[in-house]
Amino acid sequence: MEQVFVMGATNHEQDLDPAAVRPGRFDKKIHINVPDEDGRNDIIKYYIEKIKLERNKLDSKFISRMTPGFTGAEIENLVNIAIINAVNLNKNEVDMEDISEARDRVLMGISRKNYSQTEKNRFLTSIHECGHTLVCYLNPQCKNKLQKVTIIPRGPAAGVVCLYFI
Repeated sequence: MEQVFVMGATNHEQDLDPAAVRPGRFDKKIHINVPDEDGRNDIIKYYIEKIKLERNKLDSKFISRMTPGFTGAEIENLVNIAIINAVNLNKNEVDMEDISEARDRVLMGISRKNYSQTEKNRFLTSIHECGHTLVCYLNPQCKNKLQKVTIIPRGPAAGVVCLYFI
C-alpha cells in the first residue's frame, strides 16, 4: 500500500471549505507566526534585490520597522505595489515614496482621491485628525514618531494619522 501525503497552506483558515477540514482529512495543523523584524528584513532584502531601486535611499531595516505584523506574502505584495507605483509615475527606480505608498495601500486600501465630500465633512475630518495629531504631539513617547497626517480617504477611513515606532 502506498501512502499519500497532502499538504495545504493558507493565510485564511477561516475561509476553508468545512468539508476540506473535516476530522481525518488533515492530521496536523502547524501555525507559523508572522516574521519578526529580522525575519521581515531578510524577506525584504530577498525581494528588493531583484528590482531596480535607489539603493542608497532604500534601507531594508527601516522598511522592516515600518511593516510590523506583515507576512511574507504581504511584503511581496508591498514590493509589487511599489514597483507598479514607480512604473505608473514613469520612474526608472523604486524609491522610498513608492514603498511608503505601497505600505499605506496594503494597510488601509487604495486612496480615494476623487471621493466627493462636502467642505463641512472635510473640515470635520481635518479637525478629527488634528485631535489625533495633537495627542501624539503632546505624548513624549509618540512626538517624534509622527510620519503622516492626511484627510485623503483610504479604504473605510476618511483620514489617517500614521506613526512609525522605530
